[in-house]
Amino acid sequence: MPYVRINLVEYPSPEAMQENSDSLNADASNIFPEIMLLAGINLTDTSQMSISIYPDKEAADKAISQRDAHQSTLDLTPVMSHEGDLSFYFDRGQKIEP
Repeated sequence: MPYVRINLVEYPSPEAMQENSDSLNADASNIFPEIMLLAGINLTDTSQMSISIYPDKEAADKAISQRDAHQSTLDLTPVMSHEGDLSFYFDRGQKIEP
């Protein structure tokens, strides 16, 4: 069953937040090889929320170490994380550029 994780992180500056966004836009499929979907929203100038969908909990669990390796190169503070089985999903199949 597809598995979803939602993360909220804080950055010390808008530039640090943009650096993470740029990195994920350029390389998410290499950072998270099993990820099915990754989307993020800027909540403030220095806070960001992301939603990621994986094929199953096992893939999501593997992504934790991949995320930690990616975030070790960035200046950010994790605030909260929620996760669980996917309960609904809709996608028109369009690529959306930020």
